[in-house]
Amino acid sequence: MPIRLDAVLVAGVALVCACSPDDTAPVSPVTQVGRLRFVHAVPDTAKAKTVNVRIDGMPLAANVAYKGVAGYVLAMAGDRQVAVRRTSDTSIVVLDQTVTVAAGGDYTVLATGSGTGIAALVLTDDNTTLSPGNARLRIVNASPVMGAADVYVTAPGADLSTATPVATSLAFRAATAYVAVTGGAPWQVRFTTPGDTTLLLAVPALTPAAGQVRTFLALHAATGGTPLTSATLTDR
Repeated sequence: MPIRLDAVLVAGVALVCACSPDDTAPVSPVTQVGRLRFVHAVPDTAKAKTVNVRIDGMPLAANVAYKGVAGYVLAMAGDRQVAVRRTSDTSIVVLDQTVTVAAGGDYTVLATGSGTGIAALVLTDDNTTLSPGNARLRIVNASPVMGAADVYVTAPGADLSTATPVATSLAFRAATAYVAVTGGAPWQVRFTTPGDTTLLLAVPALTPAAGQVRTFLALHAATGGTPLTSATLTDR
């Protein structure tokens, strides 16, 4: 169950304010913060069936399963250390990643790959206000099994032969730019073989409301390999 980091910031403010009686200078509360979240995208049941996540040694979440998300938490600006360990044996290191947090910035840290190939994908998120009536979508290739793919965002079931991909040859551990779409309309993300419309993965259609932001992940099966699967993250 996720453990909120807000208390860490509150504790930091309290520590700064715990001045001696002789200190007379005013102390301002900590205001330079961003946000971090974590996504478990490692289908390696031997090493990472479920994981615990810490930021700068403070617990963020425990028992996060494959496809699980530890939602946004506040993090002080600067270099933050994200540590991921196997829940059943915390001596097993899944991931250690430094993330540079800017004040007001949002970031997604994905643990990706498997075995000795586990590595982080750190994304800078855009949760700023959208133009009226619009939603915003982003697509991530988090499946080494799928390989590079063209990415389409269309009405559900639309003919891809007449559509233009939003990204071509999107590689493993890469993300598209954000795509602005009409809010309140159904949209479907599909991955195809680069250069043609041979379908690799179709993500279930979604109807984002105006003002919402979503991230779609291409993933492999929970035990690795195929069939390919997907996950949808609620950004805003």
